[in-house]
Order: sequence, then structure tokens, then C-alpha cells
Amino acid sequence: MAGFLNTTLYSPTHPLLLRNPQPEDAAALSQILSEPRNIEFDPHASSSGLSPAVSSSVITRMRASAAEAVPTRVNLLVVLLPAVGCKDAGVGEVIGISGFGAIDVVDGKRFGDVGVMLNPEYRGKGFAVECLRLSMEFAFRDLGVDGVSAGCLVRNTPMITLFESKLGWFGERSEGKFGESWKGVLSPEEWVEMKKRMGW
Repeated sequence: MAGFLNTTLYSPTHPLLLRNPQPEDAAALSQILSEPRNIEFDPHASSSGLSPAVSSSVITRMRASAAEAVPTRVNLLVVLLPAVGCKDAGVGEVIGISGFGAIDVVDGKRFGDVGVMLNPEYRGKGFAVECLRLSMEFAFRDLGVDGVSAGCLVRNTPMITLFESKLGWFGERSEGKFGESWKGVLSPEEWVEMKKRMGW
């Protein structure tokens, strides 16, 4: 297929892979996007969650974008594998979502907006940092973006801690439509420096 619809990113250090969502992932995606602790800081999320039927249509849109030669988003599901080094994308449990919810052109340059959302029981294991590393490497290597951005509301202190304390990625704060927000932008050169600093 065209574009990036056959994307699978394996972690060499964690029992994880990132892959495109499939139609049969609707129930798992519904659960992730309906878990109150996952969506408490998302101003776009419905307080009633996302039904499997709506999740199915969301997956259809995600797959359509990923299939484009120049996608406007490449959402990837986070799959927990039985062991580090497992290469069977057909096994494992869907535990979150990562990748790029938006890839926009700003002043003639393409920026991918990276993110990660993991079910609460899988936090604190280094999985979120690894998902971001895999996603950003993919963006600069394969998607050919000019930069990677990340943003959240300032009240989402766990996410800001992830970016600033774990990755050393400091952003700017500004007032927005949904309240005070945090946004960081990473250039290819800064990505190289981050990899050196993190030992990747």
C-alpha cells in the first residue's frame, strides 16, 4: 500500500512495538480513549468516552491518512509484546497510542506533532519515553519532517514532566483557547543532540 500504512516500529530495549491501527483494534482503541485517567487533560475528549463504533470510524480515518504519500497524521498503536526482541506483530496487547496526531505545514515546513497515551497500569516503566523515541526517529528518518512539535495543557503535569524531566525538552508556555498551554519544537539538529544526551 502507499504511504506509511505498513509501519511497524520495534523497540530494541523494551517489549514494545508501534504499528498502524487495524479495523479489529476498535474495541481496544475505544477502551484507551474512554479511560478517564487517559483523557482527563484532553480538551477534545468526550467525557462519555468513545464507543467501539466511533472508534472504528476513527481508525478508518487514521488508516486513510497513513496511506497517503504525504500523510497529515500517522497514528500508531502501542503494543506490549511477550518479550524484548519479539518480532511477531500479531501478538501482544494494545496498551496505548502514540505517533503523530497531526502533521502540518507551517511557513513551508512540515512539523509532526508527537504524543503518547498509555493505559495507567503501564506508566512508570519507561514505555512512554521509548514510544516518543521510536516516533521521533521515524519522523525524522522516514516521514522527512522539518521538525517535531509536542504540546499539552500546563495542568497536564505528568506530560510536561515526561518532556522536560525525562527528555530535557523544554517548551514555551502561552495562553490558549483551553487555558495555559505548553509547546515545544525540536529541530533535526536538536534531535541529534537529544539522542546523544539520552544515549540513544
